Amino acid sequence: TGREESRDISAKFYSLFRDSAVSVRPAGNLAVIKTMAGMAQAVCAAMDTMHWELVVGTLAGDDTIFVATRSERAAQQLVAELTRAME
Repeated sequence: TGREESRDISAKFYSLFRDSAVSVRPAGNLAVIKTMAGMAQAVCAAMDTMHWELVVGTLAGDDTIFVATRSERAAQQLVAELTRAME
């Protein structure tokens, strides 16, 4: 079902994120995610499947992801959620 598929996608994202993310920091209306070398594009692609309301767009390099959010507050909320996911 759609709900099971959504949970599966979420579980895969959080697993990949936990294994790859090094740090998450807010910068204005951006969340800046540092990953292990070579992992940013995979994490970013997985993040895009999550369809977060707070997220306007993403851009990934080799070890850095910029996540544009709707506002500074949205960036802080996203950073808080992703920081919890790293623990």
